[in-house]
Amino acid sequence: MKVNVSVEPEIGQDSLEYEQLENAVFKTIDVPGYLCEIGLRRGGGSYYMMNALKQSKQNLKKGLIAIDPYGNIDYESNDDDVIRQDYTNGMRDETIFIFSVWKIRNILLVMQMVFHSTIKQKDL
Repeated sequence: MKVNVSVEPEIGQDSLEYEQLENAVFKTIDVPGYLCEIGLRRGGGSYYMMNALKQSKQNLKKGLIAIDPYGNIDYESNDDDVIRQDYTNGMRDETIFIFSVWKIRNILLVMQMVFHSTIKQKDL
């Protein structure tokens, strides 16, 4: 029996420099503690950092804290104008849901690997 887990969440991305975040994560392999992203928005940077944690096998001993105020807060621009971005609570809720799907997908993939490993051991 094969379990097919093909859910790939759509993570919002607004930067072309996520590779820098990945490289930074790989450089922290021997550094204890958590990673922190301030300014999560839709989670593009956090997604790349979490994948880098997983690839570098740090995900079992290191976590990521992501912070964003959301709430459609007024922001002061460089021109002293007050502007309102689309950082709504709806965006926050969508981002939390997408990361929940991502986490569940990864848990299912691990369970699938364990299941197949157990079946192979029984066949030996």
